Amino acid sequence: MTDQIVIRVTNSGLTTGDCVILVYHSVGDELRKSLMSMHPVPRASLVAFFRIADLAPTAFSSTHCLPLTPSMLALTTTDGSKRVYDGRHVISITTGDPREAPTTLAVIVHKGIVVTIQGTAQREWSDECIYVKGRTNLDV
Repeated sequence: MTDQIVIRVTNSGLTTGDCVILVYHSVGDELRKSLMSMHPVPRASLVAFFRIADLAPTAFSSTHCLPLTPSMLALTTTDGSKRVYDGRHVISITTGDPREAPTTLAVIVHKGIVVTIQGTAQREWSDECIYVKGRTNLDV
C-alpha cells in the first residue's frame, strides 16, 4: 500500500474562489550536510501541485489524496540519476502565500523504505484556503 497525504481545503470566504496547493520536498539538515560533498542539494523541490477551481464558500470542501511516492523523495545525483537517501525528509504543503508558513510532515527513510511519518498536521489559513490536513496511512 502506498502512503497517502490527504489534503482537505475549505473556502472560508464569502465568494466562490480558486486555490492552488503546492507540495515541496526538502531534506533535513543532517542529510543535507552529508550530501553536499557529493552533489548539490536543493533547498526545496516542487514535487506536486493541483488547482481547485470554483470552490464554493464555507459549506463545501475539496479533499485530495496524494500518494507519497519514492520519486517525491528522490534527489538527482551527479550522474543525473535519481536516488532516495536514508534520513529525514520534509514534505511542505502551502498555498504559496508568503504571509503563511507551510504545513510540514517529516518523513524518515531507512534502507530505502519510508519507516516513519511524523506529524498529522492541521492548520488554518487566513485566506480562502483555510484547512489543510496531512495524514498518512502507513503500512510497514
